[in-house]
Amino acid sequence: MYIIELVKPRRIFFCQVSEESPAFVAGLKVGDMIVEFGTLKSDNFTNLASLATVAELCKNENMRVKVIRNGNVKTLLLKPKTWSGNSP
Repeated sequence: MYIIELVKPRRIFFCQVSEESPAFVAGLKVGDMIVEFGTLKSDNFTNLASLATVAELCKNENMRVKVIRNGNVKTLLLKPKTWSGNSP
C-alpha cells in the first residue's frame, strides 16, 4: 500500500510506500514528491483520478516518474500493475 497526499503546487507527496508494491519496486520512498508521472506534469495535473487513469493506461509497461528527493530531481521507472496491497 502507498499513501499519498496532494500538495500545492499540484504535486503528490508519498507518506507511505509498502514493500513489494509497484511504487516500492520502482524505488519511490516516503517523502518523495512526484513532479512528473508519465504524461502528467505539475502544469496539467488536476486530481488523483487522473493519476489512476495514467497508471491504468500504462499498466504492465514502464513509465517515467520524476520525483524531488532531498531537494534533488530523480527519475525512476515505474511499472503499474494490479496489486492487492499484500506482499507476494
